[in-house]
Amino acid sequence: MTSSWPAFVFLGAMGGCIFGASGIFGQRRKHPCQTPMALLLLLTAVGMIPPFLILQSPQDFWEALDLLAPVVFSQLFVGALLAHYFTLLAPIPILDSSKSGILHAARVFRAFGSTWSLYSLPAVALLACSVYFYVLSDSASPERRLNTVAAFPPAILLMGVLYSLGHLKIAARMGISVPGVAFSFLYLLSGCVTLVLAGLLSYPSLSVAGNAGIVALLMMYGYWIQKEPALLGQGAKRALSARQRHSLEGMKRALLELMPEEKPYLDEDLDRSGLAELLNVRERDLSLLLNREMDGFTNFVNRYRIEEACKMLLDEPDRSILSITYACGFNSRSAFYQAFQKFHEMSPGDYRRLHSPANENP
Repeated sequence: MTSSWPAFVFLGAMGGCIFGASGIFGQRRKHPCQTPMALLLLLTAVGMIPPFLILQSPQDFWEALDLLAPVVFSQLFVGALLAHYFTLLAPIPILDSSKSGILHAARVFRAFGSTWSLYSLPAVALLACSVYFYVLSDSASPERRLNTVAAFPPAILLMGVLYSLGHLKIAARMGISVPGVAFSFLYLLSGCVTLVLAGLLSYPSLSVAGNAGIVALLMMYGYWIQKEPALLGQGAKRALSARQRHSLEGMKRALLELMPEEKPYLDEDLDRSGLAELLNVRERDLSLLLNREMDGFTNFVNRYRIEEACKMLLDEPDRSILSITYACGFNSRSAFYQAFQKFHEMSPGDYRRLHSPANENP
């Protein structure tokens, strides 16, 4: 058996994929896209076996070809898993009442068309020509025929990549949060897969370069997942239908009118259920609005309380800070000081001294 250092690059990638999959499986399941990503990493780890054997010992590869058939067959599912992962990462509402079915379908086809035109036509042409010359032709050698058959998994993967790009484009146009790094990953991956196809069908050296690029991309994507948890659906906002968006907009207007007029935040016992009762809405719907657009219930209410406290600090210079603490809705001095420091980066006493009329220039 000869030693080939590029072969161990694929061996290292196999270990990295298994490590990444185990890390995802070890997390508490917070989003449905985590499972297909973990399975995708495991399948990719299995897919590293053939290139490792080819580079390390071609003879062993040909001798074990019958045993490796399931490995090659398993790679047919990689493209579908990739598409499933990105579909779950940025789910698109099936029904959008603000658009008719015809207009919505037209928008979908435009998005897919702009994506497929990048790589699909040259890839399909390359695959069709190779099938004709290497499979249907009588002069085709067994090795070339095998390479052509082996090209089908990356061809299906390319279809999955292009589908994912089209899906993310539609999601972004509909206002759904899509991590920008996902687009970069898919564009680069489509280029690497095209190189693999070209190598299997025409120039073997390109296949090695394409596989190496895929390995590098997988390692980078694992790093991106650590830096941007939204790639695993953590912290990502779920998609809303047009009816839900309209409902939240009306609730938001009512909430922003209620707060300054009735000042419910002055009640230190105010909670989400009490605020939902004042608005005559469900607590679950109010929580969705506050978490998506108001930075949460506590920050939203405290912002009004601190504004009220600032008025009291300047309008009533002789009033104690402790009295103002309870008057503006806080139930403890420490909570008041912590919130005031967060919004103004100074203590209430420093704020009063800095903005008191005596310190203003004539």
